[in-house]
Amino acid sequence: AKTAMKISKLDLLGDLIVKMFCDAKPMTEKGSSHLGYIACLGNMLNDRLAIPILWKSRKTKRISRIPLHAEVFAAIEAHDHGTMLQSLLSHILGKHVKLEIITDSKSLFDNIKSSKALANKITNMDLAPLRESFEKKEFILTWTDQSCQLADPLTKEPSKTEPQAKLLKIFIETNQLPKLVLKQSIGSSL
Repeated sequence: AKTAMKISKLDLLGDLIVKMFCDAKPMTEKGSSHLGYIACLGNMLNDRLAIPILWKSRKTKRISRIPLHAEVFAAIEAHDHGTMLQSLLSHILGKHVKLEIITDSKSLFDNIKSSKALANKITNMDLAPLRESFEKKEFILTWTDQSCQLADPLTKEPSKTEPQAKLLKIFIETNQLPKLVLKQSIGSSL
């Protein structure tokens, strides 16, 4: 079945936000790790209306056996692309656009907001730039339930992500984000 992407009209006068849904899968039986993210542009006044503007699903450059490390890879790439989109849109529109990173990983969420060093030095080094950016209040960090993680179908087998795949299809067809089951949201985007 074909799916048509809808592009809704956004109110550009209000506060805009780039929402980055990111997810990862550690090493599989085939010996690879995967990451995926979806970027959408939304308005802060209507937190459910958003337009998909970028998405990616790929193998990671480094294989990770540790779930947290795989999630860090996904968050780093989502943050990098989100920051680029934030800067580009801010320049084009002549006003600040906020950035939000949305994850379903409690471990990633806790470790970004913590200054405590991790036992795994490689993960610690990879996580450092995200922590620094978060401490500078350059993005909002949101931890949500896996049931509404739009990036999940980009990293997992279709049989394991059917509910999220349906939400993603609805989002593409209607530009309506799922009502997030927020676990916690912290930080601010200057």
